[in-house]
Amino acid sequence: MSEILTVTPAWYAAHPGATYGLVAFRGVHNPASHEGINAAAADLEDAVRQRFAADERDALRATPPLPAYAAYYKRWGQRYHVGMQLESVALKLFTGIEKFEIMAIPFFILAGNFLTHGGVARRMINFASSMVGHWYGGLGLAGVLACALFVRRMSELFRAEPEAPPKNAAPTLAWRLHGVLFFGAASKIDPLAQAIEAAPQGVQVHLDIHDLFALDTTGLEGLEQILKAVAERGGRLTLSGAQAQPASLMERSGFNVRLAAQSAAPQGPAAASAPGHSPSSGETPG
Repeated sequence: MSEILTVTPAWYAAHPGATYGLVAFRGVHNPASHEGINAAAADLEDAVRQRFAADERDALRATPPLPAYAAYYKRWGQRYHVGMQLESVALKLFTGIEKFEIMAIPFFILAGNFLTHGGVARRMINFASSMVGHWYGGLGLAGVLACALFVRRMSELFRAEPEAPPKNAAPTLAWRLHGVLFFGAASKIDPLAQAIEAAPQGVQVHLDIHDLFALDTTGLEGLEQILKAVAERGGRLTLSGAQAQPASLMERSGFNVRLAAQSAAPQGPAAASAPGHSPSSGETPG
């Protein structure tokens, strides 16, 4: 029988009084995956999250007996692997879903499945292939053309209609936003920003978003562009009628905080001339 475990005098010297042992199993089935073990592992992960998810990383590392094991591994310049796994389960997997950018990934995958299984993607590719598929590199060209058609269609789902400003009010620009403000429609925000940049100092801008049903991060960047243009004119931006999904995204992204910060700033020409003060202002959404 070949040697399985060898204990040297150096090991005895490093660990005085220690003993060693070896357990061998024969005839044991060791499958790559087992339903019972997978279920037990999932239950253990849930229990770990429920127990430690509210703890900070330092508090988790101070939980006995982790400090003792961490000190032992530190002697060799290593980290305790079980402690790292515990942090991964209790903290990283739990807090990662709080980022709204990460939450967009499964929804993009879901949208892709809708396009694929609904036949829309196939029809777009077939149509594009009928136009450019006979050219050299036609498959790649067809893919690009299909994407362009999809973006074009997305842009048609959004429009911004100007509204009459209130009578006897400060210089005001008002628009009513309709549809969904996704990546394909974000370019339609540019005319609004250009109109604001050409407006008088201290312009008041109002966006009625009662009919804005959905918003993604690219559309949110368009709203940030409007907010920046208003701030540069020393004016104020107000929003009203936000529906659940746009309101949630604006809240989680911090847009509402930046919008509300404008309300504490001076307005109009006084803001532009105030030393050391940025001419920005605003209101929270209505």
